[in-house]
Amino acid sequence: AAPERLARSAVADVGSGAGFPGVPVAIAVGGCRVTAIEASARRAAFLERVRAELELANLSVVRGRAESVGRDPAHRERYDIVLARAVAPLATLAELCMPLCRVGGELIAHKGRGAAGEVEAARRALRDTGGGPARVVGPGADARLVVVPKIAPTPGRFPRRDGVPARRPL
Repeated sequence: AAPERLARSAVADVGSGAGFPGVPVAIAVGGCRVTAIEASARRAAFLERVRAELELANLSVVRGRAESVGRDPAHRERYDIVLARAVAPLATLAELCMPLCRVGGELIAHKGRGAAGEVEAARRALRDTGGGPARVVGPGADARLVVVPKIAPTPGRFPRRDGVPARRPL
């Protein structure tokens, strides 16, 4: 995303863990609003401490599974950019992340060398959840970013119940 666009964006970091990439985005781009979504109570508490210590007014922490947060009207289709790093295969990420992304927004997933194969395997899942054609951009030999535009609303049946997307990807 272009820096000027990012500065006005609502960003969700799904499976934020220790806060990467959400915390650095909140630090570097003060005008954006970053929501770190984390299922683990311990990690969410850590992110709250980081937010308080660094006085990051533009960072909020939501403790919950992406499936539950994606069904919550306060979060559903509310984000311009949804980030995911080392969370799940792209087919699973489609179901976890696309419900959070507004139409016209983007899912940006950090992937490794197998990114092109994951895109191919996730084609149906991306389409079914409102995603458009994915593109792979390569910042390095071992890392790729998969960028998926959100071109249609996510049907209400997604995401499925907690744990189902990982056990039975689309």
